Parts: sequence; structure tokens; C-alpha cells
Amino acid sequence: MTGLSSILQRLEFQGSVTLPGRPSEALSRWRRKRSIAIGISFAAAGAGVVLIIIGAIVRDVGFWSLSIIVGALLGVLGLFVGVILVGVGLL
Repeated sequence: MTGLSSILQRLEFQGSVTLPGRPSEALSRWRRKRSIAIGISFAAAGAGVVLIIIGAIVRDVGFWSLSIIVGALLGVLGLFVGVILVGVGLL
């Protein structure tokens, strides 16, 4: 009975039953997609910071305010989504 209870406990916590040490295919796909999404989110945040810097440097050109606004939006949203996705993986 202990084998069945440990399988049920593992199924409840992980959502799948696999061999010890090997994650399921669904879990592997989810981790891969999550890591790609985290990278894209932090890249968007980095691009936002770059846009803010470019906007501050080229104050004399007409699009500087748009660059700063879009950069701030990308920076905040990218950082927010990235932190949330990292936090989801820690649960």
C-alpha cells in the first residue's frame, strides 16, 4: 500500500508519475517553454532600458518621448512577467 500511496502523493504534487530522476515529457516541454518565455521577458526589459537610454541621448530628435515611453513600458512589463514566470517555477 505504501507504493500506491507514494504514487498518488507524487501524482498530486507533480501532476504526473515518472521514473525517479526523470521528468515527464509534459513537464520537460513546460520547463523549456517557460525558460524561453523568461528569456524573452528579460530581453524585452533590457530592450526597454536601451530605448530609455536612447531616448535620453537623442532629446533633440522628435521621437525621444515615444522612445522613453515605449522603453519604460517594455522594461516594466518585461521585468514583471519575467519575475512572475521565475516565481511560478519555484512553487
